[in-house]
Amino acid sequence: MPKKPFALPALAFALVVLACSYHLYTPLPDGIAEPAKLQVFMVFLKIMRASTNLIALISPYSHIETMDIIMEMAMARHFYSAAAGDVKLTETELAGVPVVIYRHVEADATSAPATVFFHGGGFVLLSAKAYDFTTYDIARGTKAVVVSVDYRRGLSHPFPAAVHDCINVTTHLLREGQRYGIDVNRIGVAGDSAGGNLATVVALHLGENRKTGGRRKPGEDLPALKFQALFYPLLQAVDFWLPSYMDNNDVTPAILNRNFITYLLAVYFGLGQNAKHYGSVMANGDHLPSRVTKEYSKYVDRSQLYEQNKEGISFKRPSEIKDIIDPYSVDKERSSVDLEVHKLLHHKVTDPMFSPLFAADVSQAPPTFLHVAEFDVLRDEGLLYARKLRDAGVKVITHYSKGGVHGEITKLGTRHFEFRLGDIALEKMYEFVKETLSR
Repeated sequence: MPKKPFALPALAFALVVLACSYHLYTPLPDGIAEPAKLQVFMVFLKIMRASTNLIALISPYSHIETMDIIMEMAMARHFYSAAAGDVKLTETELAGVPVVIYRHVEADATSAPATVFFHGGGFVLLSAKAYDFTTYDIARGTKAVVVSVDYRRGLSHPFPAAVHDCINVTTHLLREGQRYGIDVNRIGVAGDSAGGNLATVVALHLGENRKTGGRRKPGEDLPALKFQALFYPLLQAVDFWLPSYMDNNDVTPAILNRNFITYLLAVYFGLGQNAKHYGSVMANGDHLPSRVTKEYSKYVDRSQLYEQNKEGISFKRPSEIKDIIDPYSVDKERSSVDLEVHKLLHHKVTDPMFSPLFAADVSQAPPTFLHVAEFDVLRDEGLLYARKLRDAGVKVITHYSKGGVHGEITKLGTRHFEFRLGDIALEKMYEFVKETLSR
Protein backbone atom coordinates (compact mmCIF):
# COMPACT_ATOMS: atom_id res chain seq x y z
CA MET A 1 0.00 0.00 0.00
CA PRO A 2 1.54 3.39 -0.98
CA LYS A 3 2.53 5.73 1.80
CA LYS A 4 0.51 8.86 2.41
CA PRO A 5 3.11 11.46 3.37
CA PHE A 6 0.48 14.19 3.74
CA ALA A 7 -1.69 12.31 6.23
CA LEU A 8 -0.06 13.69 9.39
CA PRO A 9 0.17 17.31 8.16
CA ALA A 10 -3.44 17.12 6.99
CA LEU A 11 -4.51 15.76 10.37
CA ALA A 12 -2.54 18.47 12.15
CA PHE A 13 -4.12 21.12 9.93
CA ALA A 14 -7.58 19.73 10.62
CA LEU A 15 -6.93 19.82 14.37
CA VAL A 16 -5.73 23.43 14.13
CA VAL A 17 -8.87 24.35 12.18
CA LEU A 18 -11.06 22.63 14.78
CA ALA A 19 -9.25 24.39 17.63
CA CYS A 20 -9.59 27.76 15.90
CA SER A 21 -13.25 27.11 15.16
CA TYR A 22 -13.87 26.25 18.80
CA HIS A 23 -12.31 29.52 20.00
CA LEU A 24 -13.80 31.67 17.25
CA TYR A 25 -17.34 30.32 17.51
CA THR A 26 -19.74 32.07 19.91
CA PRO A 27 -22.99 30.33 20.92
CA LEU A 28 -25.86 32.75 20.34
CA PRO A 29 -29.22 32.77 22.15
CA ASP A 30 -32.54 32.36 20.40
CA GLY A 31 -33.97 35.62 19.15
CA ILE A 32 -30.76 37.16 17.80
CA ALA A 33 -31.38 38.75 14.41
CA GLU A 34 -29.17 37.60 11.51
CA PRO A 35 -27.13 35.16 13.63
CA ALA A 36 -24.94 33.94 10.75
CA LYS A 37 -23.88 37.47 9.82
CA LEU A 38 -23.27 38.31 13.48
CA GLN A 39 -21.18 35.16 13.91
CA VAL A 40 -18.95 36.14 10.97
CA PHE A 41 -18.61 39.69 12.31
CA MET A 42 -17.55 38.42 15.72
CA VAL A 43 -14.98 36.08 14.14
CA PHE A 44 -13.55 39.16 12.41
CA LEU A 45 -13.39 41.00 15.75
CA LYS A 46 -11.89 38.01 17.58
CA ILE A 47 -9.14 37.76 14.98
CA MET A 48 -8.41 41.47 15.50
CA ARG A 49 -8.30 40.96 19.28
CA ALA A 50 -5.99 37.93 18.90
CA SER A 51 -3.76 39.91 16.54
CA THR A 52 -3.64 42.71 19.09
CA ASN A 53 -2.58 40.35 21.87
CA LEU A 54 0.12 38.78 19.71
CA ILE A 55 1.54 41.98 18.22
CA ALA A 56 1.49 43.75 21.60
CA LEU A 57 4.02 41.20 22.87
CA ILE A 58 6.66 42.40 20.40
CA SER A 59 5.41 45.93 19.73
CA PRO A 60 6.90 49.07 21.33
CA TYR A 61 3.30 50.19 21.85
CA SER A 62 1.03 49.35 24.76
CA HIS A 63 -1.81 46.86 24.40
CA ILE A 64 -4.46 49.54 23.96
CA GLU A 65 -2.28 51.52 21.53
CA THR A 66 -1.78 48.37 19.47
CA MET A 67 -5.53 47.70 19.49
CA ASP A 68 -6.20 51.25 18.34
CA ILE A 69 -3.75 50.93 15.43
CA ILE A 70 -5.16 47.58 14.29
CA MET A 71 -8.81 48.67 14.54
CA GLU A 72 -8.09 51.88 12.68
CA MET A 73 -6.31 49.95 9.91
CA ALA A 74 -9.22 47.51 9.67
CA MET A 75 -12.10 49.98 9.81
CA ALA A 76 -10.90 53.34 8.48
CA ARG A 77 -11.58 53.55 4.74
CA HIS A 78 -9.99 56.91 3.83
CA PHE A 79 -13.37 58.57 3.19
CA TYR A 80 -14.29 56.29 0.31
CA SER A 81 -17.91 57.39 0.71
CA ALA A 82 -17.08 60.56 -1.24
CA ALA A 83 -16.86 58.47 -4.41
CA ALA A 84 -20.65 58.02 -4.41
CA GLY A 85 -21.04 61.65 -5.46
CA ASP A 86 -24.28 62.42 -3.60
CA VAL A 87 -22.55 63.86 -0.53
CA LYS A 88 -19.76 66.44 -0.56
CA LEU A 89 -17.07 65.82 2.06
CA THR A 90 -14.81 68.45 3.63
CA GLU A 91 -12.09 67.96 6.25
CA THR A 92 -11.50 71.05 8.36
CA GLU A 93 -11.32 72.33 11.95
CA LEU A 94 -14.01 74.00 14.03
CA ALA A 95 -13.08 75.62 17.33
CA GLY A 96 -9.65 74.02 16.95
CA VAL A 97 -11.11 70.50 16.71
CA PRO A 98 -10.76 68.33 13.56
CA VAL A 99 -14.12 67.61 11.93
CA VAL A 100 -15.44 66.10 8.72
CA ILE A 101 -18.41 67.89 7.15
CA TYR A 102 -20.78 65.86 4.97
CA ARG A 103 -23.19 67.93 2.88
CA HIS A 104 -25.86 66.19 0.84
CA VAL A 105 -26.19 67.56 -2.69
CA GLU A 106 -29.88 68.33 -2.05
CA ALA A 107 -29.17 70.28 1.15
CA ASP A 108 -29.81 74.02 1.07
CA ALA A 109 -26.49 75.68 0.19
CA THR A 110 -26.93 78.56 2.64
CA SER A 111 -29.27 77.34 5.40
CA ALA A 112 -29.30 73.55 5.80
CA PRO A 113 -30.17 71.66 8.98
CA ALA A 114 -27.23 69.84 10.59
CA THR A 115 -26.49 66.89 12.83
CA VAL A 116 -23.33 67.09 14.93
CA PHE A 117 -22.19 63.47 15.26
CA PHE A 118 -19.88 61.95 17.88
CA HIS A 119 -18.47 58.51 17.07
CA GLY A 120 -18.31 55.53 19.41
CA GLY A 121 -15.31 53.47 20.48
CA GLY A 122 -15.33 53.66 24.26
CA PHE A 123 -13.86 57.20 24.23
CA VAL A 124 -10.54 55.55 23.29
CA LEU A 125 -10.79 53.74 19.95
CA LEU A 126 -11.91 54.57 16.38
CA SER A 127 -12.22 57.98 14.73
CA ALA A 128 -14.28 60.12 12.39
CA LYS A 129 -12.51 58.37 9.51
CA ALA A 130 -13.53 54.92 10.81
CA TYR A 131 -17.13 56.15 10.92
CA ASP A 132 -17.07 57.52 7.37
CA PHE A 133 -19.76 55.25 5.94
CA THR A 134 -21.98 55.70 9.01
CA THR A 135 -21.93 59.48 8.91
CA TYR A 136 -22.26 59.42 5.12
CA ASP A 137 -25.42 57.33 5.53
CA ILE A 138 -26.82 59.83 8.03
CA ALA A 139 -26.16 62.73 5.64
CA ARG A 140 -27.80 60.77 2.83
CA GLY A 141 -30.75 59.72 5.00
CA THR A 142 -31.46 63.21 6.35
CA LYS A 143 -30.51 64.94 3.06
CA ALA A 144 -28.77 67.55 5.15
CA VAL A 145 -25.39 68.27 6.76
CA VAL A 146 -23.51 66.04 9.20
CA VAL A 147 -20.53 67.37 11.14
CA SER A 148 -18.51 64.39 12.38
CA VAL A 149 -16.30 65.41 15.31
CA ASP A 150 -12.84 63.83 15.63
CA TYR A 151 -12.60 64.61 19.32
CA ARG A 152 -9.49 63.92 21.41
CA ARG A 153 -9.55 60.35 22.67
CA GLY A 154 -8.73 59.04 26.11
CA LEU A 155 -5.51 57.30 25.17
CA SER A 156 -3.61 60.60 25.10
CA HIS A 157 -6.25 62.99 26.42
CA PRO A 158 -8.26 61.66 29.39
CA PHE A 159 -11.71 62.80 30.49
CA PRO A 160 -12.96 65.50 30.14
CA ALA A 161 -10.99 66.48 26.99
CA ALA A 162 -13.45 64.76 24.63
CA VAL A 163 -16.39 66.45 26.35
CA HIS A 164 -14.79 69.87 25.93
CA ASP A 165 -14.09 69.25 22.23
CA CYS A 166 -17.67 68.19 21.56
CA ILE A 167 -19.14 71.13 23.48
CA ASN A 168 -16.82 73.59 21.74
CA VAL A 169 -17.64 72.35 18.23
CA THR A 170 -21.39 72.37 18.88
CA THR A 171 -21.28 75.81 20.51
CA HIS A 172 -19.24 77.15 17.59
CA LEU A 173 -21.83 75.89 15.11
CA LEU A 174 -24.69 77.40 17.10
CA ARG A 175 -22.84 80.73 16.96
CA GLU A 176 -21.29 80.62 13.49
CA GLY A 177 -23.21 77.97 11.58
CA GLN A 178 -24.29 80.37 8.86
CA ARG A 179 -20.63 80.63 7.78
CA TYR A 180 -20.84 76.96 6.80
CA GLY A 181 -24.26 77.11 5.18
CA ILE A 182 -26.00 75.75 8.29
CA ASP A 183 -29.24 77.01 9.83
CA VAL A 184 -28.29 77.61 13.48
CA ASN A 185 -31.91 77.10 14.51
CA ARG A 186 -31.98 73.56 13.10
CA ILE A 187 -28.97 71.87 14.68
CA GLY A 188 -29.09 68.62 16.63
CA VAL A 189 -26.57 66.22 18.14
CA ALA A 190 -26.20 62.48 17.71
CA GLY A 191 -23.86 59.65 18.62
CA ASP A 192 -23.59 55.96 19.33
CA SER A 193 -22.27 54.18 22.42
CA ALA A 194 -19.56 56.48 23.88
CA GLY A 195 -20.60 59.03 21.26
CA GLY A 196 -24.14 58.76 22.57
CA ASN A 197 -22.76 59.65 25.98
CA LEU A 198 -21.03 62.71 24.53
CA ALA A 199 -24.16 63.80 22.65
CA THR A 200 -26.21 63.50 25.85
CA VAL A 201 -23.68 65.49 27.87
CA VAL A 202 -23.47 68.22 25.22
CA ALA A 203 -27.26 68.54 25.08
CA LEU A 204 -27.60 68.74 28.87
CA HIS A 205 -24.73 71.20 29.16
CA LEU A 206 -26.10 73.54 26.50
CA GLY A 207 -29.62 73.25 27.88
CA GLU A 208 -28.42 74.12 31.37
CA ASN A 209 -26.45 77.08 30.02
CA ARG A 210 -29.54 78.42 28.28
CA LYS A 211 -31.31 78.27 31.62
CA THR A 212 -28.51 79.84 33.67
CA GLY A 213 -26.79 82.05 31.08
CA GLY A 214 -23.43 80.24 31.21
CA ARG A 215 -20.79 80.11 28.43
CA ARG A 216 -22.25 83.00 26.47
CA LYS A 217 -20.70 86.11 25.06
CA PRO A 218 -22.20 89.35 26.40
CA GLY A 219 -25.67 89.83 24.95
CA GLU A 220 -25.58 86.45 23.21
CA ASP A 221 -28.54 84.10 23.16
CA LEU A 222 -27.52 80.82 21.53
CA PRO A 223 -30.28 78.87 19.77
CA ALA A 224 -31.46 75.70 21.47
CA LEU A 225 -30.55 72.33 20.03
CA LYS A 226 -33.41 71.02 17.91
CA PHE A 227 -32.96 67.32 18.77
CA GLN A 228 -30.67 64.61 20.07
CA ALA A 229 -30.40 61.10 18.61
CA LEU A 230 -28.79 58.54 20.91
CA PHE A 231 -27.89 55.04 19.78
CA TYR A 232 -27.28 52.55 22.63
CA PRO A 233 -25.59 55.24 24.75
CA LEU A 234 -23.27 54.55 27.68
CA LEU A 235 -24.69 56.71 30.46
CA GLN A 236 -23.14 55.66 33.79
CA ALA A 237 -20.27 53.75 35.40
CA VAL A 238 -21.58 53.08 38.91
CA ASP A 239 -23.57 49.89 38.32
CA PHE A 240 -22.25 47.28 35.88
CA TRP A 241 -24.76 44.69 37.09
CA LEU A 242 -28.02 45.95 35.69
CA PRO A 243 -30.22 43.19 34.24
CA SER A 244 -28.95 43.89 30.72
CA TYR A 245 -25.39 43.24 31.89
CA MET A 246 -26.42 39.99 33.55
CA ASP A 247 -28.57 38.92 30.60
CA ASN A 248 -26.17 39.86 27.82
CA ASN A 249 -22.61 39.97 29.14
CA ASP A 250 -21.67 36.74 27.36
CA VAL A 251 -23.86 37.13 24.27
CA THR A 252 -21.50 39.20 22.08
CA PRO A 253 -18.22 39.34 24.05
CA ALA A 254 -16.21 40.17 20.93
CA ILE A 255 -18.24 43.37 20.52
CA LEU A 256 -18.87 44.59 24.05
CA ASN A 257 -19.08 43.20 27.55
CA ARG A 258 -18.55 44.36 31.11
CA ASN A 259 -14.78 43.79 31.18
CA PHE A 260 -14.12 45.52 27.87
CA ILE A 261 -16.20 48.55 28.85
CA THR A 262 -14.44 48.98 32.18
CA TYR A 263 -11.03 48.48 30.56
CA LEU A 264 -11.74 51.30 28.09
CA LEU A 265 -13.18 53.50 30.84
CA ALA A 266 -10.03 53.04 32.92
CA VAL A 267 -8.05 54.37 29.95
CA TYR A 268 -10.54 57.23 29.46
CA PHE A 269 -10.16 58.22 33.10
CA GLY A 270 -6.38 58.47 32.71
CA LEU A 271 -5.45 55.11 34.25
CA GLY A 272 -4.05 53.55 31.10
CA GLN A 273 -0.80 52.35 32.67
CA ASN A 274 -2.72 49.78 34.69
CA ALA A 275 -6.05 49.79 32.87
CA LYS A 276 -6.67 46.05 33.11
CA HIS A 277 -6.39 46.12 36.91
CA TYR A 278 -8.53 49.22 37.37
CA GLY A 279 -11.03 47.96 34.83
CA SER A 280 -11.30 44.64 36.65
CA VAL A 281 -11.99 46.46 39.92
CA MET A 282 -14.80 48.42 38.27
CA ALA A 283 -16.22 45.32 36.58
CA ASN A 284 -16.44 43.56 39.94
CA GLY A 285 -18.24 46.52 41.50
CA ASP A 286 -15.37 47.20 43.90
CA HIS A 287 -14.64 50.77 42.83
CA LEU A 288 -17.24 52.39 45.09
CA PRO A 289 -18.33 51.71 48.68
CA SER A 290 -21.95 50.88 49.43
CA ARG A 291 -22.70 54.34 50.81
CA VAL A 292 -21.93 55.78 47.36
CA THR A 293 -23.79 53.12 45.38
CA LYS A 294 -26.80 53.59 47.67
CA GLU A 295 -26.69 57.35 47.07
CA TYR A 296 -26.90 56.80 43.31
CA SER A 297 -29.12 53.72 43.34
CA LYS A 298 -32.20 55.85 42.62
CA TYR A 299 -30.78 56.55 39.16
CA VAL A 300 -30.25 52.86 38.36
CA ASP A 301 -33.38 51.56 40.04
CA ARG A 302 -34.18 48.13 38.62
CA SER A 303 -37.80 48.38 39.73
CA GLN A 304 -38.30 51.14 37.14
CA LEU A 305 -37.24 48.68 34.46
CA TYR A 306 -39.59 45.98 35.69
CA GLU A 307 -42.54 48.37 36.10
CA GLN A 308 -42.12 50.25 32.80
CA ASN A 309 -41.54 47.17 30.65
CA LYS A 310 -43.58 48.18 27.60
CA GLU A 311 -41.29 46.24 25.26
CA GLY A 312 -42.00 42.91 26.98
CA ILE A 313 -38.36 42.27 27.86
CA SER A 314 -37.77 39.06 29.79
CA PHE A 315 -35.58 40.51 32.53
CA LYS A 316 -33.67 37.99 34.59
CA ARG A 317 -33.36 38.61 38.32
CA PRO A 318 -29.98 37.98 39.99
CA SER A 319 -31.44 34.93 41.73
CA GLU A 320 -32.21 33.34 38.35
CA ILE A 321 -28.59 33.43 37.19
CA LYS A 322 -26.34 30.77 38.67
CA ASP A 323 -22.80 31.60 39.81
CA ILE A 324 -23.42 35.35 39.65
CA ILE A 325 -23.54 37.61 42.67
CA ASP A 326 -24.84 41.09 42.04
CA PRO A 327 -22.55 43.26 44.23
CA TYR A 328 -25.13 46.03 44.31
CA SER A 329 -27.78 43.79 45.81
CA VAL A 330 -25.75 43.20 48.99
CA ASP A 331 -27.12 45.46 51.69
CA LYS A 332 -23.92 45.99 53.61
CA GLU A 333 -20.56 47.72 53.32
CA ARG A 334 -18.49 45.56 50.97
CA SER A 335 -15.09 44.62 52.37
CA SER A 336 -13.70 44.19 48.86
CA VAL A 337 -13.86 47.88 47.91
CA ASP A 338 -10.53 49.09 46.52
CA LEU A 339 -10.00 52.40 48.31
CA GLU A 340 -7.25 53.48 45.92
CA VAL A 341 -9.57 53.09 42.94
CA HIS A 342 -12.39 54.74 44.87
CA LYS A 343 -10.26 57.84 45.44
CA LEU A 344 -9.26 57.96 41.78
CA LEU A 345 -12.70 57.39 40.29
CA HIS A 346 -15.42 58.49 42.71
CA HIS A 347 -15.77 62.05 41.46
CA LYS A 348 -15.40 61.05 37.81
CA VAL A 349 -17.98 58.28 37.61
CA THR A 350 -20.54 60.32 39.55
CA ASP A 351 -19.98 63.52 37.54
CA PRO A 352 -22.97 64.22 35.25
CA MET A 353 -20.44 65.38 32.64
CA PHE A 354 -19.59 61.69 32.38
CA SER A 355 -22.73 60.03 33.80
CA PRO A 356 -25.66 62.05 32.41
CA LEU A 357 -28.04 59.52 33.94
CA PHE A 358 -27.16 61.17 37.27
CA ALA A 359 -27.99 64.73 36.17
CA ALA A 360 -30.30 66.45 38.65
CA ASP A 361 -32.31 68.23 35.94
CA VAL A 362 -32.80 67.00 32.37
CA SER A 363 -35.83 69.14 31.57
CA GLN A 364 -33.79 71.33 29.20
CA ALA A 365 -32.86 68.40 26.96
CA PRO A 366 -34.16 68.64 23.37
CA PRO A 367 -36.64 66.18 21.81
CA THR A 368 -34.94 62.80 21.86
CA PHE A 369 -34.67 59.70 19.71
CA LEU A 370 -33.21 56.92 21.85
CA HIS A 371 -32.33 53.54 20.36
CA VAL A 372 -31.60 50.49 22.53
CA ALA A 373 -30.87 46.91 21.46
CA GLU A 374 -32.29 43.81 23.14
CA PHE A 375 -29.00 41.91 23.44
CA ASP A 376 -26.82 44.88 24.43
CA VAL A 377 -25.33 45.28 27.91
CA LEU A 378 -26.12 49.02 27.70
CA ARG A 379 -29.81 48.42 27.04
CA ASP A 380 -31.10 49.20 30.52
CA GLU A 381 -29.34 52.50 31.14
CA GLY A 382 -30.83 53.70 27.86
CA LEU A 383 -34.30 52.65 29.00
CA LEU A 384 -33.76 54.32 32.38
CA TYR A 385 -32.66 57.55 30.70
CA ALA A 386 -35.68 57.51 28.40
CA ARG A 387 -37.93 57.33 31.45
CA LYS A 388 -35.96 60.08 33.19
CA LEU A 389 -36.46 62.36 30.19
CA ARG A 390 -40.18 61.58 29.97
CA ASP A 391 -40.64 62.25 33.67
CA ALA A 392 -39.00 65.66 33.10
CA GLY A 393 -41.44 66.49 30.30
CA VAL A 394 -39.07 65.90 27.37
CA LYS A 395 -40.50 64.32 24.22
CA VAL A 396 -38.85 60.92 23.72
CA ILE A 397 -39.12 58.35 20.96
CA THR A 398 -37.68 55.06 22.22
CA HIS A 399 -36.76 52.63 19.47
CA TYR A 400 -36.37 49.13 20.92
CA SER A 401 -34.43 46.88 18.55
CA LYS A 402 -35.79 43.41 19.33
CA GLY A 403 -33.10 40.89 18.43
CA GLY A 404 -30.55 43.69 18.07
CA VAL A 405 -26.99 44.00 19.34
CA HIS A 406 -24.52 46.72 20.20
CA GLY A 407 -22.90 48.30 17.15
CA GLU A 408 -25.67 47.39 14.73
CA ILE A 409 -25.90 50.85 13.12
CA THR A 410 -22.19 50.96 12.22
CA LYS A 411 -21.47 50.96 8.49
CA LEU A 412 -18.21 49.50 7.21
CA GLY A 413 -18.78 49.88 3.50
CA THR A 414 -19.75 46.25 2.94
CA ARG A 415 -23.18 44.67 3.26
CA HIS A 416 -21.56 41.57 4.76
CA PHE A 417 -21.11 43.44 8.06
CA GLU A 418 -24.23 45.61 8.03
CA PHE A 419 -27.34 44.66 9.95
CA ARG A 420 -30.97 45.00 8.92
CA LEU A 421 -32.02 46.13 12.41
CA GLY A 422 -29.36 48.83 12.29
CA ASP A 423 -30.77 50.05 8.97
CA ILE A 424 -34.25 50.14 10.51
CA ALA A 425 -32.99 52.13 13.52
CA LEU A 426 -31.33 54.67 11.25
CA GLU A 427 -34.47 54.99 9.12
CA LYS A 428 -36.52 55.64 12.27
CA MET A 429 -34.00 58.27 13.30
CA TYR A 430 -34.24 59.97 9.90
CA GLU A 431 -38.04 60.07 10.20
CA PHE A 432 -37.72 61.55 13.70
CA VAL A 433 -35.25 64.22 12.55
CA LYS A 434 -37.35 65.25 9.55
CA GLU A 435 -40.52 65.42 11.65
CA THR A 436 -38.79 67.39 14.41
CA LEU A 437 -37.24 69.85 11.98
CA SER A 438 -40.58 70.43 10.27
CA ARG A 439 -42.06 71.95 13.41
